[in-house]
Amino acid sequence: GYWGRPEDYYTEYPFAGDRRTYAIDSRRPGTEVWAQASAALASAAIVFTRTSNAYSSRLLATAKTLYRCAKQSNPSNALLQDSLPEVEPQYKSWGFSDELGWAAAWLYDATKEAA
Repeated sequence: GYWGRPEDYYTEYPFAGDRRTYAIDSRRPGTEVWAQASAALASAAIVFTRTSNAYSSRLLATAKTLYRCAKQSNPSNALLQDSLPEVEPQYKSWGFSDELGWAAAWLYDATKEAA
């Protein structure tokens, strides 16, 4: 990843031109991505509970769906770079148990239900 100023990204980061967007699905799973997105949406659902219950509910429903994908759509336990070799060198996963735990913790905070 790049930790410099955004305005210097294309001049200082050697892989800037190689960054692309990729899709994940059950054929090319991305447990790390699904779980991180689930955690983000579950935490956002907590924030919006007081101001927009409908939006909060939508965020939480999507977080649960993403968590389910993270748990069920990767039977071979492939790491992201195994599913999508193109993500290297910008992203290299060493495992996804931390992301699953993070998502489960935020989902529990949002629902008080075991994930």
